[in-house]
Amino acid sequence: MGIGRLRILLTIFSIVAVGGGALWLMGSRDGWRGFSIMKKVAGDRVIGEELRQASHYPPLNSTQCAQCHQTAFRDWIGTHHAMANRLIDWEQDKSAFIPTRKLKEGDFLTVASATNGKLTITSSGPDRESDYHPEAVIGVAPLRQFLIPFPRGRLQTEEVAYDPAKKEWFDVYGHENRQPHEWGFWKNRGMTWNAQCAFCHTTGLNKGYDMDTDTYKTTWTAMGVSCSQCHGDMTAHLKNPQAKLQGLMMSRAQTMANCASCHARREELTGRFKPGDAFCDHYRPYLVDSPGVYYPDGQVLEEDFEYGSFLMSRMALKGVMCMDCHNSHTSKTILPYENNALCLSCHAPPTRMGAIPIVTATHTFHKAGTAGDRCVDCHMPITNYMQRHPRRDHGFTIPDPLLTKVQGTPNACNRCHSDQTTDWAIDWTKKWYGNKMERRTRQRALLVGRLRDGEEAAVPATIAMEQSEEIGAWRSSLLALLSPWAAESRVREAMTNALHDPDPLVRAAAVKSFGGNPKDAALIRPLLDDPVRLVRLDATGAALQLFDPPGPQYGEYRRYLDNQSDEPQGALRQADLALHDQRLTDADKWARKAVAWEPSGPSYSLLGSVLDAEGKLPEAEGALKSAVASEPKNANLQFNLGLLYGEMNRPIDATDALQAAVRIEPQFGRAWYNLGLAKAQLDKVKDGMDALAHAETLMPESPEPPYALATLQLRQNDADGARVSLQKALQLDPNYQPARELMDRLK
Repeated sequence: MGIGRLRILLTIFSIVAVGGGALWLMGSRDGWRGFSIMKKVAGDRVIGEELRQASHYPPLNSTQCAQCHQTAFRDWIGTHHAMANRLIDWEQDKSAFIPTRKLKEGDFLTVASATNGKLTITSSGPDRESDYHPEAVIGVAPLRQFLIPFPRGRLQTEEVAYDPAKKEWFDVYGHENRQPHEWGFWKNRGMTWNAQCAFCHTTGLNKGYDMDTDTYKTTWTAMGVSCSQCHGDMTAHLKNPQAKLQGLMMSRAQTMANCASCHARREELTGRFKPGDAFCDHYRPYLVDSPGVYYPDGQVLEEDFEYGSFLMSRMALKGVMCMDCHNSHTSKTILPYENNALCLSCHAPPTRMGAIPIVTATHTFHKAGTAGDRCVDCHMPITNYMQRHPRRDHGFTIPDPLLTKVQGTPNACNRCHSDQTTDWAIDWTKKWYGNKMERRTRQRALLVGRLRDGEEAAVPATIAMEQSEEIGAWRSSLLALLSPWAAESRVREAMTNALHDPDPLVRAAAVKSFGGNPKDAALIRPLLDDPVRLVRLDATGAALQLFDPPGPQYGEYRRYLDNQSDEPQGALRQADLALHDQRLTDADKWARKAVAWEPSGPSYSLLGSVLDAEGKLPEAEGALKSAVASEPKNANLQFNLGLLYGEMNRPIDATDALQAAVRIEPQFGRAWYNLGLAKAQLDKVKDGMDALAHAETLMPESPEPPYALATLQLRQNDADGARVSLQKALQLDPNYQPARELMDRLK
């Protein structure tokens, strides 16, 4: 019995997105014709504003709004939203280039200079020395990033930025020393403005990516975040001011989604969000289950912006929205937070919106007016991103020094008292709050940490935690973290129940755990018609492994992939889908693009799978060996290489690769199964039987391990044992034809 044809372990729906949200920054010389030039003169007038039509809604000059909405316009005009993008302005920008400044960071030297009224950024490094002339600026303070035109309609952001307060240049990557082959290097796709930043820094964006030519023809209606970006199509209101303004008639949830469309680290599903749309029809937020993005308690680790953290907070659960705290036009808080007035507007007795009553005199244990007495310093700690940009965590988490000691999670106590130990902070929290520290948030964080470490013993408690969890974002994350054990009956039951959860994030997390087993088809099919696009897409991805979904869902799924096709993970998904559809020419093209754009374990591995399907086995071996060399501790990649060696009838090499896979991931049932087959092919029947018996415990719902075990028992002349194994296989799947045929032969 051979190991079987190579089946890549990058299922269509499970490839992890690399991007999400507006990372730092990131268009085209032609593209800049049409950006709004925002210059304030003579009170409220704005001149020089040019508008270019995009497809969401007709262009609307913000000064037209100002004619009636003067106060709102005055509040907005000087904000970071209004100035999110602008063209180079000599008077405003020359101070960054005169006098000439140099910055050496890692392998690169950057020189900012100005000659004859032209601003120049000279970059010297391993790739070569080049002069670039920025055409636009993103950001106001605390840093400004300069946009540089590149071929094919792209705009890129240099890794250096200017700090106008300190009047100095610095590297937004710090000491990372990113290299030219990396996705996040400033010239590469991780810093392409059109894809990474433009939506949140312009109004009415149409990315305009052409897959065939790898070219952007990006359009927009206005530079910066102007009125229609939040209020939507206002042309009818402009024609008849008495007509209702769509943006003022939105529900609180719709208004929240408007903010979240930019203030979230997220995967983009459509590229077509417009005001009034539902967030999960266009985005997937990054939550605690996303590797390396949040700490186990939900505190921000990477640059996550605000919405994901907020979704995981009790504030969101109680219905608090952005505009309950922020002025919609200035973005400033509606009450001062420095003296706790903002927080106490809900938390001071008598409370509002279900808030916990807080009396600061007995709650903070710090002198009034000091940092420790301010709510935000403990529950919204600051993290610096891009080296110079301080941002408050919107998860409203509870400082817990014990989690620092156990998991390395930061706590607000030691952030402030950096001269003290973690044990010192633990002692004080015990003294002040006692048993209150043994709260749900602590237990949940500890479970998340254990699941991240692959600790199966944490599964039962996690299921119980998920079932009692009120916050949908946490239910979603806990289910996603349980997915490695989705084949276990107790986890499967939890996932099945979650398919009917009222929160679309939970339904999406649950449906992604299904697929591959024909019995799952009946569970997945109803979600193909889910009212929320995110759930439909994940259901379609799962369904593609089982049956051809109806046309509308497949078309929607293809459009979803097309929207991501300018990114490495999008190319991977395109290649995977083309391979599924047996469009091998397309699969080869996309897989090679993925490798070229980001040489990584997953991209090399998928290319290997495509080459295998094309019958190019030596080339497939080279690709899979490159995958393993790229990520030697990735069990899936070792597994894929082992399968290929099995197909090439090289059982010794197959055994080595599969043994490496199970060493890395001891709970990898499918790898144990194939290892058993490889051992048997080498006539190591006893070792093969041991591996198959182990696979049987790890794949309790699959008839394959007991059937394969039966074949080896027959080789050992153990017909009775073989019958027992075949009975197990048929109990699991009465229609499993190989087991039925072998059982008939033994009668």
